[in-house]
Amino acid sequence: VRFVNKIITGKDEIHACPMRQLYDYQLVCVLEGNLNFRIGEEVVELYSGDLIILPPFVWTYEFCKDNSFCKYYIAHFDFFYNKSRTGWQIEDMYLKFCRPWINRVEPDEKFIDKSDRNFGALKSFAVEKNVVTDKTIDLLQKMLDAYRSACRKERSGSEDLLLKSHMLKLFALLASPANGIS
Repeated sequence: VRFVNKIITGKDEIHACPMRQLYDYQLVCVLEGNLNFRIGEEVVELYSGDLIILPPFVWTYEFCKDNSFCKYYIAHFDFFYNKSRTGWQIEDMYLKFCRPWINRVEPDEKFIDKSDRNFGALKSFAVEKNVVTDKTIDLLQKMLDAYRSACRKERSGSEDLLLKSHMLKLFALLASPANGIS
Protein backbone atom coordinates (compact mmCIF):
# COMPACT_ATOMS: atom_id res chain seq x y z
CA VAL A 1 0.00 0.00 0.00
CA ARG A 2 1.69 3.14 -1.25
CA PHE A 3 -0.84 5.85 -0.39
CA VAL A 4 -4.20 6.23 1.37
CA ASN A 5 -6.28 9.38 1.69
CA LYS A 6 -9.78 10.67 2.21
CA ILE A 7 -10.58 13.43 -0.25
CA ILE A 8 -13.37 15.97 0.05
CA THR A 9 -14.07 18.26 -2.87
CA GLY A 10 -16.07 21.38 -2.19
CA LYS A 11 -18.92 22.75 -4.19
CA ASP A 12 -17.61 25.24 -6.76
CA GLU A 13 -14.05 23.97 -6.18
CA ILE A 14 -12.06 22.66 -9.13
CA HIS A 15 -11.09 19.04 -8.58
CA ALA A 16 -7.85 18.62 -10.51
CA CYS A 17 -6.53 15.21 -11.49
CA PRO A 18 -5.18 15.52 -15.03
CA MET A 19 -5.35 12.94 -17.80
CA ARG A 20 -2.56 10.52 -16.87
CA GLN A 21 -1.41 6.93 -16.78
CA LEU A 22 -1.33 5.25 -13.40
CA TYR A 23 1.82 3.35 -12.45
CA ASP A 24 0.15 1.30 -9.72
CA TYR A 25 -3.38 0.19 -8.86
CA GLN A 26 -5.86 2.74 -7.59
CA LEU A 27 -8.94 1.93 -5.50
CA VAL A 28 -11.58 4.63 -5.11
CA CYS A 29 -14.64 4.28 -2.83
CA VAL A 30 -17.21 7.07 -3.07
CA LEU A 31 -18.87 7.95 0.25
CA GLU A 32 -20.96 10.94 -0.82
CA GLY A 33 -21.59 12.84 -4.02
CA ASN A 34 -20.51 12.03 -7.54
CA LEU A 35 -17.06 11.36 -9.01
CA ASN A 36 -16.32 10.68 -12.66
CA PHE A 37 -13.50 9.04 -14.59
CA ARG A 38 -12.75 9.30 -18.28
CA ILE A 39 -11.00 6.05 -19.09
CA GLY A 40 -9.92 6.07 -22.69
CA GLU A 41 -13.06 7.26 -24.47
CA GLU A 42 -15.49 5.96 -21.82
CA VAL A 43 -16.89 8.07 -18.96
CA VAL A 44 -17.63 6.18 -15.74
CA GLU A 45 -19.88 7.86 -13.18
CA LEU A 46 -19.58 6.83 -9.54
CA TYR A 47 -22.06 7.73 -6.80
CA SER A 48 -22.30 7.14 -3.06
CA GLY A 49 -21.58 3.47 -2.37
CA ASP A 50 -19.71 2.80 -5.64
CA LEU A 51 -16.09 1.83 -6.11
CA ILE A 52 -13.61 1.45 -8.92
CA ILE A 53 -10.25 -0.30 -9.21
CA LEU A 54 -8.00 1.09 -11.92
CA PRO A 55 -4.98 -0.86 -13.18
CA PRO A 56 -1.57 0.57 -14.11
CA PHE A 57 -0.96 2.03 -17.56
CA VAL A 58 -4.57 2.94 -18.30
CA TRP A 59 -5.20 6.56 -19.31
CA THR A 60 -7.57 8.17 -16.80
CA TYR A 61 -8.95 11.60 -16.07
CA GLU A 62 -10.73 12.13 -12.73
CA PHE A 63 -13.27 14.92 -12.37
CA CYS A 64 -16.40 16.15 -10.62
CA LYS A 65 -19.15 17.40 -12.93
CA ASP A 66 -19.89 21.08 -12.43
CA ASN A 67 -17.28 21.11 -9.62
CA SER A 68 -19.77 19.42 -7.29
CA PHE A 69 -19.23 18.05 -3.79
CA CYS A 70 -17.71 14.59 -3.38
CA LYS A 71 -16.18 12.67 -0.48
CA TYR A 72 -14.18 9.52 -1.21
CA TYR A 73 -11.33 7.29 -0.11
CA ILE A 74 -8.43 6.54 -2.40
CA ALA A 75 -5.68 3.94 -2.07
CA HIS A 76 -2.71 3.29 -4.35
CA PHE A 77 -1.19 -0.18 -4.11
CA ASP A 78 0.59 -3.03 -5.88
CA PHE A 79 -0.86 -6.54 -6.11
CA PHE A 80 2.62 -8.05 -6.19
CA TYR A 81 5.65 -7.05 -4.13
CA ASN A 82 8.57 -5.73 -6.15
CA LYS A 83 11.47 -4.32 -4.17
CA SER A 84 12.35 -1.87 -6.96
CA ARG A 85 8.90 -0.23 -6.50
CA THR A 86 9.10 0.25 -2.72
CA GLY A 87 10.87 3.61 -2.92
CA TRP A 88 8.32 5.21 -5.21
CA GLN A 89 6.91 8.41 -3.73
CA ILE A 90 3.31 9.39 -4.37
CA GLU A 91 4.26 13.09 -4.60
CA ASP A 92 6.68 12.36 -7.44
CA MET A 93 4.28 9.96 -9.16
CA TYR A 94 1.01 11.90 -9.00
CA LEU A 95 0.37 14.62 -6.45
CA LYS A 96 2.66 17.30 -7.89
CA PHE A 97 0.59 17.17 -11.08
CA CYS A 98 -2.84 17.62 -9.45
CA ARG A 99 -3.13 21.30 -10.27
CA PRO A 100 -5.99 23.05 -12.13
CA TRP A 101 -3.66 24.31 -14.86
CA ILE A 102 -2.26 20.84 -15.70
CA ASN A 103 -4.47 19.02 -18.20
CA ARG A 104 -2.31 16.04 -19.14
CA VAL A 105 0.79 14.34 -17.76
CA GLU A 106 3.03 12.33 -20.05
CA PRO A 107 4.25 8.98 -18.65
CA ASP A 108 7.53 8.99 -16.75
CA GLU A 109 9.76 6.15 -17.95
CA LYS A 110 11.29 5.61 -14.50
CA PHE A 111 7.94 4.21 -13.32
CA ILE A 112 7.33 1.95 -16.33
CA ASP A 113 8.46 -1.68 -16.30
CA LYS A 114 6.02 -3.78 -18.29
CA SER A 115 7.90 -6.94 -17.28
CA ASP A 116 6.77 -6.36 -13.67
CA ARG A 117 4.04 -8.78 -12.51
CA ASN A 118 1.85 -5.81 -11.51
CA PHE A 119 1.49 -4.92 -15.18
CA GLY A 120 -1.39 -6.86 -16.70
CA ALA A 121 -2.67 -8.54 -13.51
CA LEU A 122 -5.91 -6.61 -14.04
CA LYS A 123 -6.52 -5.99 -17.74
CA SER A 124 -9.18 -3.30 -17.38
CA PHE A 125 -10.86 -1.20 -14.73
CA ALA A 126 -13.48 -2.79 -12.46
CA VAL A 127 -16.54 -0.90 -11.24
CA GLU A 128 -18.91 -2.14 -8.55
CA LYS A 129 -22.10 -0.26 -7.80
CA ASN A 130 -23.57 0.21 -4.34
CA VAL A 131 -21.13 -2.10 -2.48
CA VAL A 132 -19.51 0.30 -0.01
CA THR A 133 -20.79 -0.62 3.47
CA ASP A 134 -20.04 0.58 7.00
CA LYS A 135 -17.51 -2.30 7.25
CA THR A 136 -15.82 -1.10 4.05
CA ILE A 137 -15.62 2.45 5.39
CA ASP A 138 -14.29 1.19 8.74
CA LEU A 139 -11.47 -0.72 7.01
CA LEU A 140 -10.61 2.24 4.80
CA GLN A 141 -10.48 4.53 7.83
CA LYS A 142 -8.20 2.04 9.63
CA MET A 143 -5.95 2.03 6.56
CA LEU A 144 -5.91 5.83 6.52
CA ASP A 145 -5.11 6.01 10.24
CA ALA A 146 -2.28 3.47 9.87
CA TYR A 147 -0.93 5.29 6.81
CA ARG A 148 -0.96 8.68 8.52
CA SER A 149 0.68 7.25 11.63
CA ALA A 150 3.42 5.68 9.51
CA CYS A 151 3.97 8.95 7.60
CA ARG A 152 5.01 10.77 10.76
CA LYS A 153 8.22 8.77 10.72
CA GLU A 154 9.95 6.22 8.52
CA ARG A 155 7.48 3.42 7.89
CA SER A 156 8.43 0.14 9.57
CA GLY A 157 7.88 -3.41 8.35
CA SER A 158 5.14 -3.94 10.93
CA GLU A 159 3.30 -0.83 9.68
CA ASP A 160 3.56 -2.13 6.11
CA LEU A 161 2.10 -5.45 7.28
CA LEU A 162 -0.75 -3.66 9.05
CA LEU A 163 -1.61 -1.72 5.88
CA LYS A 164 -1.43 -4.89 3.78
CA SER A 165 -3.61 -6.71 6.32
CA HIS A 166 -6.29 -4.02 6.09
CA MET A 167 -6.13 -4.10 2.29
CA LEU A 168 -6.51 -7.90 2.23
CA LYS A 169 -9.46 -7.69 4.63
CA LEU A 170 -11.01 -5.07 2.36
CA PHE A 171 -10.65 -7.29 -0.72
CA ALA A 172 -12.06 -10.28 1.21
CA LEU A 173 -15.02 -8.19 2.32
CA LEU A 174 -15.66 -6.90 -1.19
CA ALA A 175 -15.43 -10.44 -2.61
CA SER A 176 -17.79 -11.94 -0.03
CA PRO A 177 -21.09 -13.36 -1.32
CA ALA A 178 -22.96 -10.85 0.87
CA ASN A 179 -21.73 -8.05 -1.42
CA GLY A 180 -22.86 -9.87 -4.54
CA ILE A 181 -19.74 -8.82 -6.46
CA SER A 182 -19.22 -10.97 -9.50
